[in-house]
Amino acid sequence: MYGTFLAGVGKPKEALPYLEKALAVGVVDAAYAIGMTYLSLGDKEQALKSLENYKQRKPSDENVVKLIDAIRNGKIEIKSKGNR
Repeated sequence: MYGTFLAGVGKPKEALPYLEKALAVGVVDAAYAIGMTYLSLGDKEQALKSLENYKQRKPSDENVVKLIDAIRNGKIEIKSKGNR
């Protein structure tokens, strides 16, 4: 939860260790948060890797497929306040 908070308040680099730890102990949704955090940092490759991981772990989430497609097609890009 703290990693998600940090990412949400514009501290994506600080958030990643907490999110990675959550994923390592089995918090599936952390993979999604990691993907979005990497996307906010402008690292589309790592974002896609994490989102694909999330999709494999939670195949019932149909929206992640659309998100992955939008990222691959350049239709979505998120930048954090710290990257402006």
